[in-house]
Amino acid sequence: MKHRKSSPPLCEFCKVPMRIIHGRNRKFYGCPNFPTCKHTLPLSLGIPMGIPHEDAGNNVKALRREVHRLLNQIWDYDNLEQRGKMYRWLKKNTKYGHVSMMKESELKRVIPVLQVMVGLHSI
Repeated sequence: MKHRKSSPPLCEFCKVPMRIIHGRNRKFYGCPNFPTCKHTLPLSLGIPMGIPHEDAGNNVKALRREVHRLLNQIWDYDNLEQRGKMYRWLKKNTKYGHVSMMKESELKRVIPVLQVMVGLHSI
C-alpha cells in the first residue's frame, strides 16, 4: 500500500504552498516568497509560530527584544547545551515555550522573572 504524500500547508498571507526549510537546528515550513513574507510553521504542529514579526505591534516587538536580551544574559545562546536549558526553562514557565509565540501579557509577566534571574546570575 502506497502512502500519499500530504501537500504542504498554504502560507496564510500569500496563499501559496509553503516549502520545507532546513534551518540550523530544525526543519520547518517557510513561505517561498521569503524575504518579502517571513511566515513560518513548524513541521509537526501545523500551527503558526506566533505573530509574524511584521504584524506584531511595536510594543510586542520591543518586549520580545527585551526578553531575548535577558535570556542571553542568563544562557549563552551560541552554546547548544545552554540553549537547550533556556528552551526547557521557557517550555516549563511559559504557555508556548518560545518567545515568538508569546503575547504581550505573557511577555510582561516573564520580564520581571528574568530580571531577577539576571541579578542572581551575576552574583
